Amino acid sequence: MSISVRILGNFGVFADGERIAIRAESMQGLYIVALAASENASARHEHISRLLWGGTVTAERARDRLRQYNSQLRTAAPGIVPERNEFGECRLSLPLAAIDYQRFRRYCDKAYGATGEVRVDLLGSALAQWSGSPLSDITSAGFADERIRLDLEWLKSWHSYLGALVDLGDVKTILDRVEEPLARWPNDVRLHKIRREAEDLREGVGASESFSPIMKSLSKRPTGISSLIGREEQILLLDLFLLGSSAPPKVVVLSGMPGVGKSALARTWVEQVAHRFGDRVLRADLNSYSGSQPVAAILVEFLDRLMVKPASSTMDDLVEAYVKATSRQKVLVVLDNVRDATQVRPLLPAQGGGSAALVISNDDLKGLTVRPGARSIRLLPLALHSAVKLLAETGGITIDANLAIAREVAEHSGCLPLALRIIGSLVKDGSHTLLQAKTLLEGTTSRLRKLRYDSSDERLDVEAVFASAHQRLSDDAKGLFWRLAVHPGPTISRSAVAVLIGGSGHESWIQELEELRSANLIEEPLEGRFALHSLIRSYAESHIEEQDEEEIVRTLTRCLDFLLHGARHCDRLLSPGRPEYTEYREEFPASAIGDVPEAMKWFEREYQTLASAFTSALRFGLHRHTRQLALVLVPYQWRTNRHEETVRMLTEIRDVADGSASFCEQSMIYRLLGGAYRSQGRPNLAMANAESALRKAEEGGEPRDISLSQNALAILCVESGDYQRAQRLFEESLPQLRGLGDLASAAISLHWLGQIHLDREDFPAAREHYDEAIDAFSQTTDMAGLASALYGRALLRLATDAGAEAMEDLRTAAEWYRHLGYTRNEARTLAALAPSLVASGLIEEARRTLTRAQALFQTINDTLDAEHRKSADAVETMLEELAR
Repeated sequence: MSISVRILGNFGVFADGERIAIRAESMQGLYIVALAASENASARHEHISRLLWGGTVTAERARDRLRQYNSQLRTAAPGIVPERNEFGECRLSLPLAAIDYQRFRRYCDKAYGATGEVRVDLLGSALAQWSGSPLSDITSAGFADERIRLDLEWLKSWHSYLGALVDLGDVKTILDRVEEPLARWPNDVRLHKIRREAEDLREGVGASESFSPIMKSLSKRPTGISSLIGREEQILLLDLFLLGSSAPPKVVVLSGMPGVGKSALARTWVEQVAHRFGDRVLRADLNSYSGSQPVAAILVEFLDRLMVKPASSTMDDLVEAYVKATSRQKVLVVLDNVRDATQVRPLLPAQGGGSAALVISNDDLKGLTVRPGARSIRLLPLALHSAVKLLAETGGITIDANLAIAREVAEHSGCLPLALRIIGSLVKDGSHTLLQAKTLLEGTTSRLRKLRYDSSDERLDVEAVFASAHQRLSDDAKGLFWRLAVHPGPTISRSAVAVLIGGSGHESWIQELEELRSANLIEEPLEGRFALHSLIRSYAESHIEEQDEEEIVRTLTRCLDFLLHGARHCDRLLSPGRPEYTEYREEFPASAIGDVPEAMKWFEREYQTLASAFTSALRFGLHRHTRQLALVLVPYQWRTNRHEETVRMLTEIRDVADGSASFCEQSMIYRLLGGAYRSQGRPNLAMANAESALRKAEEGGEPRDISLSQNALAILCVESGDYQRAQRLFEESLPQLRGLGDLASAAISLHWLGQIHLDREDFPAAREHYDEAIDAFSQTTDMAGLASALYGRALLRLATDAGAEAMEDLRTAAEWYRHLGYTRNEARTLAALAPSLVASGLIEEARRTLTRAQALFQTINDTLDAEHRKSADAVETMLEELAR
């Protein structure tokens, strides 16, 4: 059964072309829409919750409801959702080509790098995916912004399509097609401009003549205006919300972090559209951060410009006169530097008279945008290519000759327009070269003091605009602000934010965080994860210096303890048998993560933060945290082939641990270092560290630690061919581990003894040890060890002509490796399985097995050692043979 989903028009789910009875306004239907409209038809729980319930449902209840919807959909439309989702995520399991929006995006993405007729065809195919207004039969308030986003993408694709026709000089097709988007967006400036110029050119250009040199500017705003660089989407939204046919009130709040270019963009846009309001533009800079004019004084000024005399100078009469005047005259009200919604509300024009208001603020002004019809446009720092373009324009820089340095300057400035304008001005007036500007930005806190420019016309100062925004924060929000700079970053979860200010980590609402978000002093680059812009982080770090040193260390310690709490829980899932020699703080609530895939996903999200935390702990001399962070990261690093990072971290803590850690902990660090060097293919260093591990263990005298170190050294002895020493070490450790009740470590001894006997072709002894190892592993949670023992027994069975039994062992081992995320081991196991499948006549299974092995080897191609490279080559050869 073939399932497909339509959201670019009336919603529908179809099975083999027939509509399935899933209503658009049902919760299952809304859930499908939320996923279908997300990137790759996959979304985090937090995003889905915001769309479906406005973020009012607790995370636990949201998970329960989403599980229920998935269960219902598996019955109603088999195959539309997977049997299992990743932790914290949901997705549709359909091919992306089965979803109209995903097809639209695919065509648009392909068109991005295309030219000429190919670009026209691809954009035409993208537009063909639309059957009507997006989400047209969904009235749920949570999807209002999604509807606008999709509608804007539709309009932008029309602009791109008509622009591609411009480049081809195809007047006829432009005039044939432009009426369709104009019927939907009758006030769109770019569409009207394209049509008007095409009509003019039709009169004066023959059918065979090209007019593309003339037309190249038709779908663009005037060039040379730096405030418009990289702001094409925001301009479209301003046109749509304030010039379009939407119902009143036409109010837009243009917000964003300090220095992002809000006022400059608003000023330029207003200049270009003022004629649409008969040049009746009422401007007021409330200058709320350094003492604004009273609202009454602004109303008097506005009424004077409208030539209206109020009954009296009382506030009530001023507002009444203003409302009447703006209901009779079509005006554009522009209010800059607005502090809060209460301050600006009396200055908004009357509804229904065609008037509009553009409100500019650092704050999101949620109290204003909750009004029906009011919209919010949030400016973010520029994309890198736009930042480079802005730098070039403001600095008079030739990019072709300076691209690499310009990119670095843009990145160091966080692509913040104000910072880029300052750098451009410094370069343009000759006080700095571009290279000197790069050096200026490479500092941390000090760079903010250098990001200022004074001229006779204006004063530009990044630190000053940050200080103005910071001054308005409550004391509690200021406390969180500097603590966020103590957190190692680069991102922080909501739970960790709560912990920073003394919470448990389970708070669903954090007032201080919401205040920073509303003020645009913190970003949310990923769903549920927050970050400080690099320049704002530098500013926040300057406030750390004002704090008590004990409080700084206490904040960092609590932060590290919380990170370790989550990491240790996931580490226990990945490496259940590894001993612990230091205490962990247990004050935080238990984690809900319950299996290996979820643990891997958690580490994937938090890895960069944990790596930064390690560096912070090392810098502050927090040796316990440094050791614990390095140790809990090892299993994830090994599974993801980050062996170089493992070696770096373990070497750092080894040098510290030799003077501050117990012999047992020192021994474990040396063991893990030996394992990391082994994975890197550096046997001499691996052996040296394993020998050191055993010496440290013997100095400590702990029987279990001695046995574990014997096992680690014995494995390296096997691989170096010293079977005699290896067997002696394993046979010494085995009874000790059994006596200590460490079944998992005893199973490792049995497994490797099995391999020693297999290599010596003592098959009965090998079988005995492998069987015992598999039985022991099956009684533990060490499924990686079980998979490894199954792989070894399979090789034994292949050597003794027990092919059918060997295939079963290899199939089971491969499944475990897949479940555990051991890509390299799964690929090797599948490569070993394939020849037996071919020999048994199971050709289709062999082909599937080889195809997956090929894909796995390709994902780790850069890290393959000689043995795995040989397996990868064998897979390619077998696939070629099967294709013949």
